Amino acid sequence: MPVLLQMTGRNACPTPKAGKMGHHFQNDKEIEAVVQGFESCATGADDFKHRDHLTVAVWYLHSATPEQAFQKMCAGLLQFLDHHGVGRTKYNVK
Repeated sequence: MPVLLQMTGRNACPTPKAGKMGHHFQNDKEIEAVVQGFESCATGADDFKHRDHLTVAVWYLHSATPEQAFQKMCAGLLQFLDHHGVGRTKYNVK
């Protein structure tokens, strides 16, 4: 399925042409809220969906080198998992 990019500020949100993705970030503050919820572990484990994981990863890539973003995502994910008592074995994180 072709993907279009809908630009909002400096951020692009992939939108399937058929319109099946129902959520779009309207501004940077909404994205930052997802990142802050992840980093502070305020977001519940069941509420942190794949879309949120990708949002955080892309935000990190936007503001750092790929290696720095990778390290930050790994460290944050381990912190998040430990905080919420989720086993690390589910993820390929070293």
